[in-house]
Amino acid sequence: MYLSKTGNIHDIILWFILSGLWSIGGWLISVNLFRLRSRERLFSGISIGLFLFILLSSILGRILLPEFTYWSAALIILVFGIILALRNHETTNFPIKDFFVYSQIIGFFFLFFLFTLINFGLAIFED
Repeated sequence: MYLSKTGNIHDIILWFILSGLWSIGGWLISVNLFRLRSRERLFSGISIGLFLFILLSSILGRILLPEFTYWSAALIILVFGIILALRNHETTNFPIKDFFVYSQIIGFFFLFFLFTLINFGLAIFED
């Protein structure tokens, strides 16, 4: 399989759960820590979560085993986002309307599909 070295569906499901944890944590951080418009929060949060996940994984990798490193980094990001959401009293803690930016989501998946094809070796834009 392309997404897993083992080819086991359980590894792919665990990878999606892990990515979901740091994505939701990053989204909660972006909602409650920065003053952004609702259309900017989703992908800013995913970017913040990915950045913090890489940073914490690198730091915790010196101390823990790799299996514990990734899960603990994702859980730290999620817990930090939840703490910020519960401490913030100015705005809505969990604005679900941020997930309904359809044009950005469609554009993201189009670019994701395009770059996945390029990584497979499809000769797009190779003149």
